[in-house]
Amino acid sequence: MLSGLRMENAHATLAEGRLLLESGMVRGSVNRAYDAAFYAARSILATRGLDAAKHSTIISLFDREFVKPNILPRDLSKTLHDLFDARQVGDYRDRMPTTIEVAAELTDRATHFVERVAVLLEQLEPPAG
Repeated sequence: MLSGLRMENAHATLAEGRLLLESGMVRGSVNRAYDAAFYAARSILATRGLDAAKHSTIISLFDREFVKPNILPRDLSKTLHDLFDARQVGDYRDRMPTTIEVAAELTDRATHFVERVAVLLEQLEPPAG
């Protein structure tokens, strides 16, 4: 299913981000941390037939559908917003987004985000077989 494919992308992107982090590539690791969470958010939204072209809309839909009704905890919304903001700095401003330590923390938070969404996804769409 579409949600499963998007979750696979989230996990692969997390692995890419960890490799970048281990190589000291802060900007790239922050970018991949955000993208992993973004793919996970799109994955869970697919269970409701929802998607959007804009990142800000995906974040708003995630908050509306899963955080506000207390299906997922509020800290996941904060993580998604923080990752988006860090990525914006790294990708679109003329300075490094953060330190290696903060990039590692963001990667950990993205990992937690993806794992929590994956658990909910399994509850909503049990694996076939």
